Amino acid sequence: MTTLSAILEARQRPFTSREIWALLEESSALLEQLAPQELDSFFINPDTLTITSKGSVDFPVAYHKSHADWAKFVAPERARITSSSPRRSLELIHIYSLGLVLFAAADYSLPPNTLPSLSPDLQTTLVAMFEEAWEHRLDLAEVRQACTRHREGSKEILAGLLGLRGRSIRIRDEARSVLGPSKLRTGTTDARSLPSSLGPGSAAATAAA
Repeated sequence: MTTLSAILEARQRPFTSREIWALLEESSALLEQLAPQELDSFFINPDTLTITSKGSVDFPVAYHKSHADWAKFVAPERARITSSSPRRSLELIHIYSLGLVLFAAADYSLPPNTLPSLSPDLQTTLVAMFEEAWEHRLDLAEVRQACTRHREGSKEILAGLLGLRGRSIRIRDEARSVLGPSKLRTGTTDARSLPSSLGPGSAAATAAA
């Protein structure tokens, strides 16, 4: 398995809309399959979203503790959610994190004040996923519906991302295990610092909710 961070560092360019749709499809499909106890056992961030050689994704339970550098990917309500919370609440904390992580993948290595190049429907979906108010956030069923037109070939697309897998990625994975997570560009990857046209409560987010 290879982390999203390692892939981004190896290729040094942001993910395309097609690649992000594939990640969203596979990630949301996995969330749909997990039991409540499993949903409460991990955090989603660029170092815990992993891609397998077969093009599926995983969120290793071994990374159940959130690193301080990844705090911006944690839903505001996460501290009060437990395995006994309603399933929808558990899903929504991961929808928030997943939306920001995928936006960060589209934002990777771009110059400051440069917005990622996303298709309009993908941008609307991601922004509505990381609404700070959970009641305005897309839920898992709505995310799955948004992925309907982008499901074909998602595993092949993600498996293709590992074409860069080799010594450079393995070294980065090993270094990260010792030194901690890499530094993704902050700026627009934090919901609280997104431009007003994209941030929580924006027209785009409201329209998608």
